[in-house]
Amino acid sequence: MTIRLMLGMILFGLSLSIHNPSALYAQSGVGISGNVYEDLDELTDNQVDGAGIGKVSNVQLYVTLLDSSGIVVQSVPVAPDGTYTLPDVDPGGYTLQLGIYDETFKIGSPPSIGASLPPNWYNTGENLGAGLGSDGTVNGLISVTMGASDIADANFGVKQLDTDGDGIPDTVDTDYNGNGILDVDEGICYDVEFGGDGTYPISTLIQRTWFMHSGKTEFADDNNFNITRIVNNPGPDVSNLIPNNVTVTYWPGPQSYLVTDVSSTTLEEAKANGEYIEVTFTTDSSYAYAYIDWVGFLNRADTGPGFSITYSISSDGGNNFTDLETFVEATDAGGGTYPAGRRDRRVASYPVAHGTTYTVRYYFYAIEGGATAEIEFDDPYVAFDVCRLDLRGNVYHDANGLEDGNVDGTGLSNPDGAQLYAVLVNTSGNVVASVPVNADGSYLFTNVEAGNYAVNLSASDQSANVGSPYSGAPLPAGWENTGEDCCDTIGDDGTVDGIVTSVSVGNPTEAQIAAGDYYGTPEEVNFGIQQLPVANNVSEPSQLNPGGTTQVQVPALNVSDLEDGTPTTIVIDTLPTSGTLYYDGVPVTAGQQIDNFDPTKLTVDPDDGAVTVEFTYSVIDSAGAQSGPATVDMPFSGLNINGTVFKDDDGNANINGTGIGSPGGSQIYATLVDSGGNVAASVPVNADGTYSFSDVTPGNYTVRLGISDESTNVGSPAGTSSLPGGWFNIGEDCCDNTGNDGTVDSSVSITLETADITSVNFGINDAPLAVSISYVASTQSGDQVTFIWQTATEVGNAGFNIQSETSDGLAQLNEEMIASLVIDSLELTEYSAALQASVTVFYIDEVGVNGAVKRNGPYRIGESYGVDSGDIDAQIFLPMIQR
Repeated sequence: MTIRLMLGMILFGLSLSIHNPSALYAQSGVGISGNVYEDLDELTDNQVDGAGIGKVSNVQLYVTLLDSSGIVVQSVPVAPDGTYTLPDVDPGGYTLQLGIYDETFKIGSPPSIGASLPPNWYNTGENLGAGLGSDGTVNGLISVTMGASDIADANFGVKQLDTDGDGIPDTVDTDYNGNGILDVDEGICYDVEFGGDGTYPISTLIQRTWFMHSGKTEFADDNNFNITRIVNNPGPDVSNLIPNNVTVTYWPGPQSYLVTDVSSTTLEEAKANGEYIEVTFTTDSSYAYAYIDWVGFLNRADTGPGFSITYSISSDGGNNFTDLETFVEATDAGGGTYPAGRRDRRVASYPVAHGTTYTVRYYFYAIEGGATAEIEFDDPYVAFDVCRLDLRGNVYHDANGLEDGNVDGTGLSNPDGAQLYAVLVNTSGNVVASVPVNADGSYLFTNVEAGNYAVNLSASDQSANVGSPYSGAPLPAGWENTGEDCCDTIGDDGTVDGIVTSVSVGNPTEAQIAAGDYYGTPEEVNFGIQQLPVANNVSEPSQLNPGGTTQVQVPALNVSDLEDGTPTTIVIDTLPTSGTLYYDGVPVTAGQQIDNFDPTKLTVDPDDGAVTVEFTYSVIDSAGAQSGPATVDMPFSGLNINGTVFKDDDGNANINGTGIGSPGGSQIYATLVDSGGNVAASVPVNADGTYSFSDVTPGNYTVRLGISDESTNVGSPAGTSSLPGGWFNIGEDCCDNTGNDGTVDSSVSITLETADITSVNFGINDAPLAVSISYVASTQSGDQVTFIWQTATEVGNAGFNIQSETSDGLAQLNEEMIASLVIDSLELTEYSAALQASVTVFYIDEVGVNGAVKRNGPYRIGESYGVDSGDIDAQIFLPMIQR
């Protein structure tokens, strides 16, 4: 086949020389000034006014001066307070244009774009003058005629959109790049198009400077295809979202091609024949993520022939190409207007890497009938979406924790008024970014470079530590982490620590892109927190110790939970050391968890005496969170027993006299013996004869008097004790200081119930009884015992009592005292008594006429002691060992 290259009106050297503005216009010394207002009430007050504004949605505004031919004369930024000044303007007619582009580089040429605002802002009016009225149009333009004097108050009004009328300006409610996805949903991606050489201001849709530049558009001139004419030479159309500082090299050559003599009918033939055009571009390393978004072309002739184009790309200098898309244009599918004339926006995106040169080829084949196909490659030939990588997530008030397996709940940013922060930390442990958690619990890191990170939840802002090691604060007291999740909003990361590690920030998946989600991966990094349940201390007033094994009801435990109300799971952390804790009648163990806790079933058996039962407990809520420990204090007190030991000299029926604690210089003790015969307490008798037992548990007791200190035997069986030598029991009394208890045995039995017992008194005396027992004998016959004893002397003796030793102490065998036969005598006197009893050991008590008692013994049944006077005529009678 013959392939001809036909060049028609090819425009060479179309690039513009930038003229020195001072060479274009003489400087007059007069100028134009004015203001840009955020005019919230628009022209409802017939006035262009409001607060001065120099940026809208963080986009710098410019006022550009155009001459009567529409050529740029000057372009100045609007100051932060909304003022601007155009100096040195020559006389003549001009137009002031408000826009978001610095048109300085267009001085001497038409502006790159007309009056413009970000898509979520609009003009409200213009006025030449500070008073009422406007210029009658709302278009961001003001016509002025410059004379010999300055012009002031050339004012513009702007306002942010509020599409839904909710009083909150829209962020973005448009589809600025015409891709069918509202920008408010797209948000973090931005179209980059080959719009020509130049530097352009930032769009409102992105808050970071993105850089991408293309190489010169190269067309293969190898006679394998023919370009017959140039349809037009479009200028850079920056209305289609040229991002800030995107440097592009615009090839002001053919945009529309008349392709003829294409011999290939298939893609394979087109590749073999080299029938293609080629575009190269180079990406730099400053953007986070970019992908080829679409290619634009249309069939100029509505009735032109059909054709096919396959779109291929190479990243290795054109050595290897990957076919991306094939476009088949039917005969009548041409026409249409931008952007509707675009064809086949790619759904499956093609990511491009940083710092890489790409080659894009369009292979032509199967032109219908071999005719000429007039194809317009819409400007741009290749378009990109450049996306920043954002990392987002939420902080949830997760009341049920991981009980449902997920980190979820209601968004929360300030537990107990403490602002929370999400902190991004790199693999070196240094802070990359710190952002406050929003009121709805969400947070967002923008402009994140791809890589591996950890996200920490902190109660302190770490912004000042960017580049330094992380040193965040834990959650406020009373709050805890319940779980973390990355990166699918399902499940958790397996640890509960307020940290998500190994967060790999990468490009969005194709599924995300197809759904209009350009946030990249991971989708979300979420945290769950909750307020801990509370267990409060409980203190009971002191109460009487019931003694024994009696159980006492534990007071209601004081627990609460913000989420659950009153939790029902209790843990007994520590046990009391002075009692036994029971739940439902069973002893509790340390650390025991009690589910469905019933407070009426918690009881305690306190140890006897004055003790304080103390144990700790905690509570677990429905999320499994456990409170700190709280203490229960239950003090128990006992009763008191006191009395006096008297030196009782009068020997009458009452126990009284002078208090004494150390008869004959020997300390005596009062010993309290419980019903089991064990020592409960033993105290020394004071010098004044008084003694006291305190904090005694109610019960049956015996108070004994003697020289033995049994304080070391508490809890052990009580021993026997006696008075110091030469001292004798006179009697005992309880508890009215009148009379006596009817026995003379140094012991008093009492029952302690709910009140103290006082005046448990003892009487003792050291007055001797001049009775000398010289002989004792006894015989047992059946249930009868015959006792025989002889006295050598008797002085002041009223009589005798016989005491039998039993397991419960001494028991008197004779119902009535055996009266002395002589009272006073130096003659041998013999006594006998036959009593029904079963006796092993016995004593003989001498009872003086003054009430003093002296006990003789012990004696064993069947044995004889001393010398029977019937066998020996003359004996010296010595007193036997007496007790």
